[in-house]
Amino acid sequence: MKNIAIINSVDRGSTGKIGRELLKNFLAKGYNTYFFYGRGAVSSDPHLIRFNNPLDAEVHVVMGKILGLSDNFSCISTAKLISKLRELQIDTIYMICPHGFYLNENLFYDYCAKDDIHLIHTMIDEYTYLGKCTNEPCCDTWKTGKGKCPEKSRYPASMTFDTCTYFLKRKAKNYGKVKRLLFVGPQFLVDRSKDAYLRQYMKMVHLDEAINLDLYRPRNVETLLRKHNIDGQKKIILFAGGQGKHPEYFTELARRFENDPDYCFVHVGYKGDGASLPANYITIGFVESDEEFASYYALADLFVFPSTMDCMPNTCLEALACGTPI
Repeated sequence: MKNIAIINSVDRGSTGKIGRELLKNFLAKGYNTYFFYGRGAVSSDPHLIRFNNPLDAEVHVVMGKILGLSDNFSCISTAKLISKLRELQIDTIYMICPHGFYLNENLFYDYCAKDDIHLIHTMIDEYTYLGKCTNEPCCDTWKTGKGKCPEKSRYPASMTFDTCTYFLKRKAKNYGKVKRLLFVGPQFLVDRSKDAYLRQYMKMVHLDEAINLDLYRPRNVETLLRKHNIDGQKKIILFAGGQGKHPEYFTELARRFENDPDYCFVHVGYKGDGASLPANYITIGFVESDEEFASYYALADLFVFPSTMDCMPNTCLEALACGTPI
C-alpha cells in the first residue's frame, strides 16, 4: 500500500468526517493519500478533490429517480475520477459511501478489477449487502435474491421500476470482478450480513470505528456558556445533525419542556429559518472546528440522537468520550 484514495459522496457531515480522519491519519503515516468526493465545495487543499460537476450530478439525481437506477449515471464524472486515480497510481481505495447519485458503480468496479485495486468498503450503513436500500431492510429480497420491494419510493427512490433484484445481481457481478475486495464494519453489520444473498461474494471483517480521545474529552465550557448566554445551572440537552437524523423529534422534545425553566435545548448543525421553534431552543449552524464541536459535546448534560438509520453513530461515541451520557 503506497498510494491511497478515499472516496465518498461528500467531504462534510458524518461520512465526510470519517473520510477526513482517514486522510489525516494516512498522511501522518507518510502515505500518498487523496480524498475524492462527489458533492460539495471545491477545496484549495490538493489532497481534497471534488470530481463530480453539478450538471452531471443533477442529471444523475433526476434519471436515477425516474428509472430507479441510482448507480448507473455520472459516466463523465466517474471517467474523470478513474483517470485521476490512474494518474496518481492509486493502488488502494477506501470506499465509504458508494450511493448518493454521484458515482457510476459499474464503471468503478470495472476499473478496480482491471487495475487490480485493493478495495476496502467501510460499511457505514447496510447498502453493500442489501438490494437498493441503505438501511433497515423492508422485505426479505436481500436474503433470497428474488422478490419485489414493497417500498420502492425509499431512498434511493424509484418513480417507476422495482430495481431491488437488479441491484442484487449487479452487486454480485461487480463484487465477483474484484480480486482484492474487503468489507469492514461493526459487529452488528457483520452478523446481520450472514443472512444476505450477497454474503457469498463478500469477505467481511469486524472493525469498529475509532474515536480520537485526544480531541474528544471532557473540557472547560465556560466560554460557550457565555457566548450563548446559557445559565450554567440549567440542564443542557444537545443534538447534533441534519435532516437525515430526524431533528423534528428533538424539536418536539424541546417543545414539551418549553415551560420548564430548568432545561435548555441546543441543536448543532441546524438548517432553517428558526421560525416556530420553542423558546428554550438554541440553534447553532455548521461547526467547522473539531475542537469547538467537542466543546459542545462537553457542554451538554445529555446527548440525544433520534436517528433511526445509523449502524454505528460516531456522534454517540464522541459524546461519551467527552463525558456526556447519551
